[in-house]
Amino acid sequence: MTAYRWTVEPPVSDTALAADLSLGFDNLAEAEDWLAAFCDDLLAAGVARVTLRQGETPVLGPMDLAPTAEAPA
Repeated sequence: MTAYRWTVEPPVSDTALAADLSLGFDNLAEAEDWLAAFCDDLLAAGVARVTLRQGETPVLGPMDLAPTAEAPA
């Protein structure tokens, strides 16, 4: 089975974060857990959106990371 991996836009310059992104994940749940854990780090690094790929095939996304403003009630 081909590993899952996140691609980010724009690319990150933080070498530790870039290394984490290059590792890949064995399954979708692991990839989603990683994104949940590192979402704030990605935003701080200037990442605007992410795409989950299995091999070269997009599986999820692209998804914006920035929170959306809620409409007033």
